[in-house]
Amino acid sequence: MTKTILLGLCAWFIFVAAYLLLAPHSFYENIPGVSDSGPYNSHFMRDVGFAFLASGAAIGFGALKGDRRLVLFGAAYPVLHGGFHVMHWLEGGVPFSLPAMAELFPTAGLAILTLLLALRVKGGAA
Repeated sequence: MTKTILLGLCAWFIFVAAYLLLAPHSFYENIPGVSDSGPYNSHFMRDVGFAFLASGAAIGFGALKGDRRLVLFGAAYPVLHGGFHVMHWLEGGVPFSLPAMAELFPTAGLAILTLLLALRVKGGAA
């Protein structure tokens, strides 16, 4: 079950990466909260896309090989990204508005899920 969910997360991160890399302006305009973070910057959007791509690839390969260290490496970006959003939410006075929740739950939730699943992978390096 862990491997299946990790492969699903891999697919999701690679989908997000493709969206960011191939249609960064669409991502900026259509994902809730993104346009509130500042002006559009194509270079930055693609940088984030590459981070999602590397993360997804490491999670996927680690899940397939049963390599906990590789999955943990892949989990680093979602955990750091989710942690940043939690800090941003706390700095904003813990708002419970729909935009704040729409930004917080996907990022922090995916971070926690990815980390917990990474820790469940039994094997070390192959």
